Amino acid sequence: AETLTRSDVSEPAREEYTAFFNDLWRTWTGTIAEGRGVPVDTVSAWVDGALYTAAAAKERGIVDDLVYSDEVKKRVLDSVQGSPRMVTTKRYFARETAREEWKDMTSPKIALIYAVGNINTGRSTSSPLGGKVMGSETIAKAIRDARNDRRVKAIVLRVDSGGGSALASDIILREVERTTNPDLEGRHIPLIVSFSDIAGSGGYYIACKADTIVAPPTCLTGSIGVVGGKFILADLYRKLGITHDGIRYGRNAGLGSTLEPWNEEQLTMVRASMEEVYDRFVRHVSEGRGLDTARVKEIGQGRIWSGIAARQRGLVDVEGGLRTAIDIARDRAGMDPDRPVQLVVYPRIPGINVRIEAQYVRLAAMPLYKREALITEEAKRRISGDGVMLLCPLDEKDLPRE
Repeated sequence: AETLTRSDVSEPAREEYTAFFNDLWRTWTGTIAEGRGVPVDTVSAWVDGALYTAAAAKERGIVDDLVYSDEVKKRVLDSVQGSPRMVTTKRYFARETAREEWKDMTSPKIALIYAVGNINTGRSTSSPLGGKVMGSETIAKAIRDARNDRRVKAIVLRVDSGGGSALASDIILREVERTTNPDLEGRHIPLIVSFSDIAGSGGYYIACKADTIVAPPTCLTGSIGVVGGKFILADLYRKLGITHDGIRYGRNAGLGSTLEPWNEEQLTMVRASMEEVYDRFVRHVSEGRGLDTARVKEIGQGRIWSGIAARQRGLVDVEGGLRTAIDIARDRAGMDPDRPVQLVVYPRIPGINVRIEAQYVRLAAMPLYKREALITEEAKRRISGDGVMLLCPLDEKDLPRE
């Protein structure tokens, strides 16, 4: 909550931010060094020496050659056999090429559920402040529908969220637990979570009881903590010439009022509520990750971790992306690698035409699809009526773009 309560960064926050971005920097420079076949120190020198002209970039080995777009197309076409036709990605994803193996409509399914945006109660929607809102009703129903479909053999939950409402997060986690715990529904469906750029606080809460958590090394996760409070807008209303009056019944009827701060009794009530939510958060992570509660509290305290650091601390199982998670789901479900599998996306996102390159695919040779092109730069709606929130201190706009 420092972004709301301080005008500068505290030393503990600076320490965790520095550790997180150090991991991102090492991953970024290491990946470039490996790809370009140069030492990491050389990549660091490239960064320090920027900006470069195209010719200077080629001279230093940052790029291989300098050509026009028509020359690139010619080189690509010359590198393959036959007479291929080049198409744009827009046209490529606009239609699906039929294949013989897709005809088996009884093939087993893997459900791919996108859990994107600030978490709130109700249905998923677009935020008036921009971005997407992950509605607990929508995501819980998607998990429930997938679980109740007997042809669904595994579920992949793709999380891209910095958290939000504690209540909404708990509703979603309950459906995850009903899916992975056979004692609750009498049936276990493998549920694999795949983290995108960010899966912190409430975003981690909804994932902690999955069978397996997969995360890229540069994602932001953790932030096991709770924040609560309210805005006092009395001075703003006064400047705008807006007045309020009312009749109250009950000593704490104004608990949610934006006109007056909490008194000591109300502060005690709010703190007790927050502590209860935090204890529940710690307990769920302890049960889901097989960690001692003392250990969870040690690595919790609202601290953020990179995907690398989270895996080292037992918060993440496997390093990888969405493809890795789908491969794990297929394996956990015991699917025949030679049999076609139907990949079904949930839920339908309003305003976005969510499509996959091939709805019926052989997972052993799964093609790329538009996951990152469809769901990126999701802003977080930080307004909620639920009071206690599970929110990450950073969101996507704070993360560097490669």
